[in-house]
Amino acid sequence: GEPPSMMARVIVRLCSQEHQLRARLDDLATLYRLTALFTANRDLKQVLEKDPRNLTATMAMAVVAGARKDKKSVETYLVKAKTDHPDSVQAQAALAQFYLAEKNTAKDKSVMDAAVAANPTSASMANARGVVMIGAKDLAAGIASFEAALRIEPKSAEYAINLARAK
Repeated sequence: GEPPSMMARVIVRLCSQEHQLRARLDDLATLYRLTALFTANRDLKQVLEKDPRNLTATMAMAVVAGARKDKKSVETYLVKAKTDHPDSVQAQAALAQFYLAEKNTAKDKSVMDAAVAANPTSASMANARGVVMIGAKDLAAGIASFEAALRIEPKSAEYAINLARAK
C-alpha cells in the first residue's frame, strides 16, 4: 500500500484533536456543575442555619440532593418541608410526587390524603391530590379530587380542565 497522503494525516490529526477537545469540554462542564452544586449546598445550609423552617431553602436542598442522586436526603428534606409547612401545597405535592416517582403509591396517596384532611377548604390542595391520584393510576380518586376542588372554587379554569382531562 501507498503511504497516507499529507491531507489524510492532517484529517486524522484534526479528528483526534476534536475528540480530545470534546472530552475536555465535557470534563469542564461536569466540573462547573459540581462547583455550582457545592456552592448551592453551602449557601442553602447557611440559610437553614439562620432560618431552619425556610420552605424555599428546604425545597432547594431536596433539589440539590436529587442532583447528587441522594434519594434518602431528598426524602428527608421533603418530609421536613411537609412537616414544617402542613398548609403548603408545594411541600405536600412535592413529597407525594417523590413517592410517586419511587413507585411508592401507598405513601404518595397517604401524604395527599392527610394534606387534604388537614386543609379541607383548600381547592389547590384538592387539585394537587387529584394530580397525584391520576399519576398513581387511581382515576376515581383523581376525578373525585378535581370535583372537590371545583366545589371549593367553581370558577377555576385549571381545575375544570384537569377534571375534563381525567374523564
